[in-house]
Amino acid sequence: MADERGFQQAVREGAAVFASLAQHEVFLFHHNDADGLSSGAILAQAIERKGLRLRRFCLEKPYPEVLRAIIQDPEVRPDTVLVFADFASGMLRQLLEINAAQLPLFVIDHHALEQAKGDNLYVINCTQFGIDSDPACSASAISYLFAHALSPLNEDLAALGVVGAVGDGLFSSDGKMCGINAISALAAEQNGSLKLVEGEYFLARPDWVSARTVANELNALGGFGYFRGGPDVGVKGLRDGRNAAFSTFAQEFRAEFERAFDLFTQTQFLHKGHNVQWFILDSQFKTFGVKSVGLVCEELIRRNLVDAGTYLAGFQVVPDEIPGLGIVKLQQTKVSMRLPERIKADVLAGKAPSLARVLPEATRKVDGFIDACHPHAAATTIRQGDERKLIAALEVAISSSRAS
Repeated sequence: MADERGFQQAVREGAAVFASLAQHEVFLFHHNDADGLSSGAILAQAIERKGLRLRRFCLEKPYPEVLRAIIQDPEVRPDTVLVFADFASGMLRQLLEINAAQLPLFVIDHHALEQAKGDNLYVINCTQFGIDSDPACSASAISYLFAHALSPLNEDLAALGVVGAVGDGLFSSDGKMCGINAISALAAEQNGSLKLVEGEYFLARPDWVSARTVANELNALGGFGYFRGGPDVGVKGLRDGRNAAFSTFAQEFRAEFERAFDLFTQTQFLHKGHNVQWFILDSQFKTFGVKSVGLVCEELIRRNLVDAGTYLAGFQVVPDEIPGLGIVKLQQTKVSMRLPERIKADVLAGKAPSLARVLPEATRKVDGFIDACHPHAAATTIRQGDERKLIAALEVAISSSRAS
């Protein structure tokens, strides 16, 4: 049973602990989609308003190799506090191992949670209180609650919690926010930064723009523009107000992606198994970042180019480059999965295997890396060359789940 009051109290307690521990510098890690960028903007603003020094890292996934390079740097101060937003719940044990210096570590998230305990680990996750992230709780809405608990002056950030929720498609069938997301929406409506018109939210800055438009632009900036400064443009626009550069860059990045997608549909085809259709993105997508593979999945489904009765998986090689950090040898392939509407409805009704179950199960079979998985949208990474092994493991996992 959902315990929203208990969760809100846990957020307040977590914020109080953070305030007592964060005295000098904070490392903030966040995802690169609309929800992750909104979470990053909210928390960055709240942390800097406390007068703390901030280093912000926008990552496509919290790859252990990348985290080791950052956290285990001998120049990191021993009083540094680590904050992860919109990812990392599924890798808590690895985080504890990577964080050998035992720095205070806060995870603010809404994804499936791995059970782990540590004296320096503070997890703020809605699923701990029986709250389903879909449709009731985005990472950005939790980030807003956390920021507001740090200071009531952060109430002006409430609308950004709605942007993240819209970006993740987390709202009720009538278009309204519900659950924890509704708390952020109500605060924004009351302070005049948000309004709901015929089932659609609009932001006061600038000029009552649609939250859906802003979320779509953020996905383009963070995904397609990941290697070209897009996430920084997105976070700055959220904090200072969306400007012409925000929209222009987003449109340019999206246009480039659409040209690459059209070429993909002309030159590549889907492999089909019993339960899964799948594809491998070629090098024309390498400049866009690996958010692309999930968006290709979604576009294929939107255009009815996928068998409605099968799960869809896509693969994309992960570049050995992290913006702001440089070259990190990953040698990984990302796998993203999405569901056609018919299967998605069955999954949400409990009549078909959830991606949050079958993709992690298959990924473990090939010793891959698991972090953030939703029931109808999920992603993990595996070693390059293990793509067909992963598909075989997926076929078994889905068939076994259906049989049981």
